[in-house]
Amino acid sequence: ENRKLFAQLVGAKETEIALVSGTSLGLNQISQLIPLKPGDNVIINDMEYVSNVLVWLKLQKKGIEVRFAKNREGVVSAHDVESLADKNTKVISVSNPGWYNGYLHDLRHLGEIVHRNGGYLVVDGIQGCGAMRVDVKRDGVDFYVAGTHKKILGPFSVAFLYIREDLIDLLE
Repeated sequence: ENRKLFAQLVGAKETEIALVSGTSLGLNQISQLIPLKPGDNVIINDMEYVSNVLVWLKLQKKGIEVRFAKNREGVVSAHDVESLADKNTKVISVSNPGWYNGYLHDLRHLGEIVHRNGGYLVVDGIQGCGAMRVDVKRDGVDFYVAGTHKKILGPFSVAFLYIREDLIDLLE
């Protein structure tokens, strides 16, 4: 029943939802599921919460480059992210809304950028899920994770992880 309700909350299918024990754990699982190889890069930004930074930085030991989009007065534009992207960009990962100032990313544009090269859009949605409309299909989100203890008004140590259906069997 929970998987069904979480799916409705983000515009997904029940079969695309997994239950996890927290947003940070879900981000860690995503970083391990995506088949990255030396020379690939991940784009995050300089206003991300630590759990969406550390999971990607630890992959540097495997030859994955982490690129930081710089904010301008609290705004990280999709165009600034796009200027960092190239054929080796396999992940763009953002918190939406951002934990620092509530900045809302243009997820659809970010998805278009990363999908050009077969990459994935990862979204940490804990700050807004339950308080704002989320539609992972409309926005081209590949992975979405959110804990329930904030805007969903649920308990700690309960979260859900969305994985786009056609990726489920492809991932390690």
